Amino acid sequence: MTIQTAPIALDFDEGIDRKTLRRLRDRFMAVNGQRWDRAHSALTYRQQAVLEVLPLVFHLNHPALPGYLDSDCPYGLSHYRPPESTLNAARRLARTFSLKDEGRRKPDLEALFLMGSPGTLGHSVASDLDIWLCHRPDLSERGVQCLERKAQSLSIWAESLGVELHVFVFSAADWRAGRQRAEVTGENCGSSQHYLLLDEFYRTSIHLGGRYPLWWLVPVEDEQRYDECARQLIDCRFIRSDEYIDFGPVSSIPQEEFLGAGVWQLYKGIDMPWKSILKLLLIECYARSNEINGSNESNEKPLLSQVFKSAVYSGETNPDRLDPYILLYERLEQWLLEEDAPQRLALVRQSLYLKAGLPLTRSAQALSGWRATLLRALVESWGWSATELKDLDNRIRWRAEDVVTLRRVVVAELTHSYRLLSRLARDHDTGAAISSNDMNLLGRKLYAAFQRKAGKVEQINPGLAPSLVEENLAFHHQSEQGGSAGHDGWLLY
Repeated sequence: MTIQTAPIALDFDEGIDRKTLRRLRDRFMAVNGQRWDRAHSALTYRQQAVLEVLPLVFHLNHPALPGYLDSDCPYGLSHYRPPESTLNAARRLARTFSLKDEGRRKPDLEALFLMGSPGTLGHSVASDLDIWLCHRPDLSERGVQCLERKAQSLSIWAESLGVELHVFVFSAADWRAGRQRAEVTGENCGSSQHYLLLDEFYRTSIHLGGRYPLWWLVPVEDEQRYDECARQLIDCRFIRSDEYIDFGPVSSIPQEEFLGAGVWQLYKGIDMPWKSILKLLLIECYARSNEINGSNESNEKPLLSQVFKSAVYSGETNPDRLDPYILLYERLEQWLLEEDAPQRLALVRQSLYLKAGLPLTRSAQALSGWRATLLRALVESWGWSATELKDLDNRIRWRAEDVVTLRRVVVAELTHSYRLLSRLARDHDTGAAISSNDMNLLGRKLYAAFQRKAGKVEQINPGLAPSLVEENLAFHHQSEQGGSAGHDGWLLY
């Protein structure tokens, strides 16, 4: 059982001290450790090996380890000391591996983070792993390209072990300056979002090695003067500049980001509707809060990253209470109840349940972990009937007409949010932060996926049901149906 710890208060005006800052960092690291344990436990044995050795393969450029390509590839993770469990995992992968003392050299890599759903209610064995690999800002272009090639090689290796791994290579300085190397791809959101992604990073990330986020040490109430506080911490030597990595503040989301981020989530919703519905509604919730605030009414609610940070400062260390998907659901539930939108709330609950991927009506023995316990408590609070729950758990038996009906609801919800974000952008006369190239690319993909026209065979099951296999099929020629002359096609029942 997790015990509530004492609140920690930082007052930059009255004075701060190193002991309090260490306590604060240790508390965030304790929360980080709980998430790491949860992320690790949700994976298979082979997948765990990928997560365990990731920091080491970037800390060392060792030919016996996965991903090795170039002898001069940048390496060295700042302040990283591999634990024995990681060294053992490396030895299991490569018997010839041995750790050698590299002496004192300037590390090329500042930090390594895992972000997204791992360690949360929304994670499953099928979930991918998104890694942020942050190099020092003065690394040569060739060095950055070497790291990108190594990252790609590691993704291929991880795929052979059943893990979908994406490693994003950049420096914190480039991030703060908004210098985007990559355009929109299947996993990279390109220029479509910056602060929204940073908000997600701060509330979901797991520190795997290297420097800690400086953001941890700036209280929510001081984020408006974040740079001033950061300078005070470093200039007055409360912390060493090489101990922390700085991605900058995220005190609010600029209006310009909402439209591009909405288009990106629509695009992701083609294949992953449940996750996209949750994220798109959060974007709409944030945008509406901004709209209210823009009319001089102080009704703007804190971002979820700020809710998370405030909770840790106040002494909350219970991983269930700090779970990013729980924080996300609670925000959407509160908003949709205020909006009197019971149908949208029902879809949010269904989306969260299906995103978790835990059929609660199945074997109790197989569903005894913390995720099942947390999800079961949620479902009980929603008051779902046994019939509703069983229907969702038996999606494998859904018929095509059931899926078509649900697809209409999902597409209607996705497009509803997008239209609202488009209207807000027009009303505020704000340009979209997304680049025109990325916007055009996403537009074409959405047009191809959602446009309805004669002769087009629509995909009716974009991740809604596991399978639409039918045991019995019947083919009939239209000439046998008593139709009018000239109808010579086939009918499938």
